[in-house]
Amino acid sequence: MGNVQLHKRYFQVYDAPRSWSTKFTRTAITRQDQPNAVVVVYEGDEAQAVDIPHGNAKQQRALARPFVRTQPHVVKNIQTQASTADGPRDVYRNMV
Repeated sequence: MGNVQLHKRYFQVYDAPRSWSTKFTRTAITRQDQPNAVVVVYEGDEAQAVDIPHGNAKQQRALARPFVRTQPHVVKNIQTQASTADGPRDVYRNMV
């Protein structure tokens, strides 16, 4: 097998504004010779991992709502229209 170099990335749970915790962690391990193969290790109390708003929210009411991902069929529809439309304006006008 030889001398294979491993690369580890460590992730911690974000439990409050500007507060990181090690109560629940994720470690991603990759091999240098196979960068697309990943082993993911979760350790700790999974109840500590909760949905929180993403960091771009500026208003307090936006911070109270959890982030909702765009549904895959909407993304697919946008991609399809983007390949035939003249620009972003046309895609937007067709979607709204």
